[in-house]
Amino acid sequence: MTITSPPYLHLRQYSDKTEYIGNKEGLFPTLVRIFEEVYRVTKKKGFLCVNVSDVIETKTKHLTDFPYRVLDICKAVGFKHKSTTIWDKGSPFSSWNLLRRRMFFNHEYI
Repeated sequence: MTITSPPYLHLRQYSDKTEYIGNKEGLFPTLVRIFEEVYRVTKKKGFLCVNVSDVIETKTKHLTDFPYRVLDICKAVGFKHKSTTIWDKGSPFSSWNLLRRRMFFNHEYI
């Protein structure tokens, strides 16, 4: 079983290095290559659990389709979609939400 949470486009910066996956402009082709390799090394009855959240586009301030694009990538490389679990993270009144005046992001998809 592989459990992972891919880089969230522009939301987090874990490194200043340009080669770091989260700093790449074209993240999705890189995710395809990574999930192809994960699929290659996963045993026949193995599982992949991907933890993703909604992402707001910086310029438009609209919700992106990031979680669904990650799901589509996983399916395209060979994984079968068995189910989706919604992780309820509690109240939407977290400090992150209040500082940004947003009342969502209290859940993630697995």
